[in-house]
Amino acid sequence: IGRVVQVDVKATDTIRAIKATVGKLLNVSPEYQLLNYGSIQLRVEAQGTRRPRVFEEYQIPSHATLSLTDYRGLRQGCTDSICRIKNTEYRGITVAQLATLVDFLRQ
Repeated sequence: IGRVVQVDVKATDTIRAIKATVGKLLNVSPEYQLLNYGSIQLRVEAQGTRRPRVFEEYQIPSHATLSLTDYRGLRQGCTDSICRIKNTEYRGITVAQLATLVDFLRQ
């Protein structure tokens, strides 16, 4: 579902650099991108550190397909730069947010 674009990535490229490249191709700011390979989220920094993550850390095979979620529309109504959800058991999206996501995926 959605568009497919090809991005040439080196093993030593940072996830931040990959998101910047994708952002230029698709006009989606890196701060609104969620990159995944299967169920693995590609994070900009190693958890609990400020060390940048590089592509090779994820051991993704060449010619693999990554999925991108553009969540610009899902953050509507947030007053902070980041939507904070206190209790993880209540995480989820509203019906309106789900409709926005479905519309985006149909493009």
